[in-house]
Amino acid sequence: MDSVKKLKEKLKNTRPADWDKFPDIELYKDQVLSYMQRQFLPSEEDEPLTGAMINNYIKAGALPRPNGKKYGKEHLAYLTAICALKPVMSVNDLEFLLKKMSSKYDAKEFYNLLYGGIDNALAEAAESIEDDLQEDELPEYILSIALKAAGLRIVCEKLLLTIREKDTEAEKLEKEKKAQNGAKKDKKGEQVDK
Repeated sequence: MDSVKKLKEKLKNTRPADWDKFPDIELYKDQVLSYMQRQFLPSEEDEPLTGAMINNYIKAGALPRPNGKKYGKEHLAYLTAICALKPVMSVNDLEFLLKKMSSKYDAKEFYNLLYGGIDNALAEAAESIEDDLQEDELPEYILSIALKAAGLRIVCEKLLLTIREKDTEAEKLEKEKKAQNGAKKDKKGEQVDK
């Protein structure tokens, strides 16, 4: 089947630009939109990235604010992540995950990690397509991979929830600690001896 072979080849060979191939100059929003059309392997159902979407990602905190009206490599990196992850994550979960990643990695380190993940995921997806897959086998194959995707999405959601709960507990402990330290001070703000 030609269409399955073409898909497999596309999955094997299509990758976003690596960090060093990002433009060295900052781009205006319309240039970013044009650039992002070439940055990822979209499905036929994906709606193209729009200026309004970029604004919403900025408002949600999933994307850093532009430098004036210009977007740099950092923005392209995070937009690539958003485009890769939005089919399987809510904007709220994207924002949370990207903030976690940005607190741990600079934009280039994060993008290199993301790029490696995209490369592995697409290579594994290509390998999962059997060369001798017949048209009458497609429904069972589609069911199998859709259920795998559903299972992995559940894992993703539960692990994100685990991190959120841990963060909430840490914030609660920090507030309690501050409240205890505040209670040790007298009205003048001086430390009270025990």
